[in-house]
Amino acid sequence: PWESARPRVTAVSSFGAGGSNAHVIIEEYVADAAPAERSADDGEQLVVLSARTPEGLRHSAARLAAFLEREEAHGRTVRLADLAFTLRSGREAMKERLAVTVFSVPELRRALRAFAETGDGTVVPGLHRGSTGQDRGAAAGIWADDDDLRELLAERWGREGKYGKLAALWADGMDLDWRALPGAVPPPRRISLPTYP
Repeated sequence: PWESARPRVTAVSSFGAGGSNAHVIIEEYVADAAPAERSADDGEQLVVLSARTPEGLRHSAARLAAFLEREEAHGRTVRLADLAFTLRSGREAMKERLAVTVFSVPELRRALRAFAETGDGTVVPGLHRGSTGQDRGAAAGIWADDDDLRELLAERWGREGKYGKLAALWADGMDLDWRALPGAVPPPRRISLPTYP
């Protein structure tokens, strides 16, 4: 292979007989950080999944677990903070919800497999299963309607590491302002993950 310290760049030109011409410059894509430069140990992370139906939620959990197994089998590392960030900020929050607090990708994979096989949200510690259709009570209704309170809650409990409380609230139907959570170092980035079927 052709090794280079900088991205490879080339130009392609085409000239037509009628006087038209085209010119394009192409540059090689280089990822922003090599896997070795991005820490695989990001501490506790809050991972969320949602679906329209309970069956869809189990299917989504199984698909994500299978994806993580394939990545591991091919020797590719998935950064837990990137995965959690992508699922929190890059996916629509639907009616049926699953939230789990984990410290590693293998721990997440085991939790997802256990949920996919049983559909039981109590099979793994730190796993929370809920639905937006549940009656959350008057206090939760007040929180759900107050954007400032939801942002404050996410920021404070995130800073204090109370991800289990955030997971339980989100699984029970409260939408949270995930942007208020403290970020990992280096900052997480969106990655390609299986989408909702």
